[in-house]
Amino acid sequence: MSSENTIRFNPYNPHGEIAVSKRNLPHWEQPQGCYFITFRLIDSIPQNLLVELKHEKDLWLDNHPKPWDESTSREFGQLFTKREQEWLDAGYGECHLKSGEIRALVISSLEKFDRTRYDLDCYTLMPNHVHFIWQMRGKFSNNRELQSLKGASARKCNKHLNRTGNFWMDESYDRPIRDKDELTAFRKYIDSNPSKACLKENHYSLRLNHRLATY
Repeated sequence: MSSENTIRFNPYNPHGEIAVSKRNLPHWEQPQGCYFITFRLIDSIPQNLLVELKHEKDLWLDNHPKPWDESTSREFGQLFTKREQEWLDAGYGECHLKSGEIRALVISSLEKFDRTRYDLDCYTLMPNHVHFIWQMRGKFSNNRELQSLKGASARKCNKHLNRTGNFWMDESYDRPIRDKDELTAFRKYIDSNPSKACLKENHYSLRLNHRLATY
């Protein structure tokens, strides 16, 4: 890819300006930050598994009160976020994103502000969830852009499906990318996710822009 189509990768700076918001998951944000994002359909994980996971999380959180340092946040991801990703790949729920028409609606929202508000490095749309890497431009906020993306795509998809109600789970997983090794690892994860889940070619969408340069 030519240098005209790339932008310098801006890794997470532990000594830089950091805004932390806390819900069920910690959300760390920096100006012009780069993030690995996952969000999923409302029915993508069965309720009994979520109840089981919540019980285990509560026990763990009793022994790991917030605020967390980076090591504790990483441990949380290994214990709980990784398991959720495995459940997602199992293909629970109605899997609306198996439809190429529905995926096209989500992609149109995802790419709408590429190169203006953010730079989209790569993405994959699986039957019941979405993974992507993006880097914010200027003063645009990861949290606000993510909520805007989910809201716009949910409205389009609900209209197409003639349904109402929540389309996506409310909270997303967003991890600041700390260095080029993490960037490479997340890119590989996105690239391999469809084959790992043994998906048919018409049941997913994959795009590997790799627009973030680490030179």
